Amino acid sequence: MNILAIETCLDACALALLQGGELVFQSVDVMERGQAEAIAPLAQRAFAAANFSPRALDRIVVTVGPGSFTGVRVGLAFARGLAVALNIDCIGVSTLEALTLGEAENLRASVIATPAALYAALYGAGETLEHDREKWEPVFAKDHAKFKGIESKIDSISNNLALIPPRRFDSMPAAAAAISGAAAGEIVAVAGPGREELARLMPAARVTGAARPDPVLMAHWCAGRDPTTNPPTPLYLRAALEP
Repeated sequence: MNILAIETCLDACALALLQGGELVFQSVDVMERGQAEAIAPLAQRAFAAANFSPRALDRIVVTVGPGSFTGVRVGLAFARGLAVALNIDCIGVSTLEALTLGEAENLRASVIATPAALYAALYGAGETLEHDREKWEPVFAKDHAKFKGIESKIDSISNNLALIPPRRFDSMPAAAAAISGAAAGEIVAVAGPGREELARLMPAARVTGAARPDPVLMAHWCAGRDPTTNPPTPLYLRAALEP
């Protein structure tokens, strides 16, 4: 499968291109602003470097937030516009889930700390679980009996079972308390901006080193996802998921 992955929600303009499932181009250009001017030339550079025609793309994956309001809009506008022009699927993944894709052995937490807001989420260990209540909820109840009494919710963007779906927190201690409570003593791998501060507040946490989403991991993640349950819809947690 030929996949283009795009990430502009945080402090970079990042892109990866898979051809036949193999990585042929990747770039992460760190920038606080300017993604709107950078994304199209970066995509053109990717296609040229790989001698690849965009018409051969099968699908596009893009982060949908939370993150910079402008950055979210830039990535989504470019990804959706290109997908419409090529008549292909466009897949959306929350920035918080994308941050955790490099971790396979432990519970996976991610945090995005900005001067204006703080966002966090907690996912199960290993591969994210496809939305299938009859299949997974009995397993979740059995293997995570210690979580009884804690409400588990389905992430509306990715339809993956999340112990704590993406949400906004008032402070880092509040996020740490919620994640620690849900983890119930299990090791938690923490990723994202603010990961070191969050890990210091959690006795069973370790920092994975991922400060921003990896577009290569996003592209591989995207290959098996259902476009109808992973739409490229912006995730603005201030309005949608604030507790």
